[in-house]
Amino acid sequence: MVDHILLKVQSNPDWIIYFIFVISLGKSVVIVSTFLPPAYITLLTLIIISDKYLNDITTWITITIGSFFGSIICHFIGYMIRTSNQKKMGFIFEKYDRKIKKIKYVLRDQGKSFLIIFLSRFLAVFRYLVPLVSGMMNVKRIHKYFFFYLFSSSIWSFFLILASNLINFFS
Repeated sequence: MVDHILLKVQSNPDWIIYFIFVISLGKSVVIVSTFLPPAYITLLTLIIISDKYLNDITTWITITIGSFFGSIICHFIGYMIRTSNQKKMGFIFEKYDRKIKKIKYVLRDQGKSFLIIFLSRFLAVFRYLVPLVSGMMNVKRIHKYFFFYLFSSSIWSFFLILASNLINFFS
């Protein structure tokens, strides 16, 4: 599969931006992220591959938009779970029950919730659990949450690009 992706990128370098967008979106959505390898591995690999074809600004914008939309999708999945039957997503609640309870407890404190949303972007499982739980809780001031989803996505993508540049520099 990796060979197929590399051949596709070599024949048409514009495809790499779509792969980066889809992976960054998928790593921020709860259903997709449970089946993919860790985000740092997949996105760093794609960023290193795309170094010849894309500049860092284009890559940064692509990852930021993809992960931001992934957080929004996950937030609305949480809202839909709240308004419907939670048994449809039972595998998530069984696997992450303790973490979901801790996130609910922390998100109730409005002062800490913005910090938690920002920091959750940098922790693998919390990247999609925090938006899911905030959607389930029907948190007020949703526009401020969207701002923090966007802000944390942009900082996260900056650090991914910085890491890929360091890997390229030292290799």
